[in-house]
Amino acid sequence: MQPYPQQGYGQQGGYQQPGYDQVYGQQGYQQQAYGHQGYGQQHGQMAPGEEGLVAAAHIGGAFIPLLPLILYFAKSDASPFTKHHLAQATNFQIAMIIAYFVSGLLMFVIIGILTYLVALGLAIYFGIKANSEAKKGVWFTYPFSIPVAK
Repeated sequence: MQPYPQQGYGQQGGYQQPGYDQVYGQQGYQQQAYGHQGYGQQHGQMAPGEEGLVAAAHIGGAFIPLLPLILYFAKSDASPFTKHHLAQATNFQIAMIIAYFVSGLLMFVIIGILTYLVALGLAIYFGIKANSEAKKGVWFTYPFSIPVAK
């Protein structure tokens, strides 16, 4: 009599742990999601045809800062995932508008040109990153923004 059942090569015996969808070792595991940010994020889905809308909000907002705000109010019937991304883009662009305004004031002492270019670079970088995360289905949150739209 054997105390443990025989297992073939590559098989993992054991028990299911809470929070894991599969036995660890066979097919990997999925972590539980706690909120929309951090490890183990749940994936969302955009309705068909909303990818262009999200891309315009994230990337187009770097060049036309009020675009995400307009899209947020114009597309009130969007899916919750798309609405989340439109709100995040709006909140981030409000912070960027303030940065552009301060940069405009600082242009009198020349440092404003540098701060404007830094703000524009950040807007482009995070817009592209947020758009790629949206395409993957991740509930992306910008690292800094002013939470106005929810």
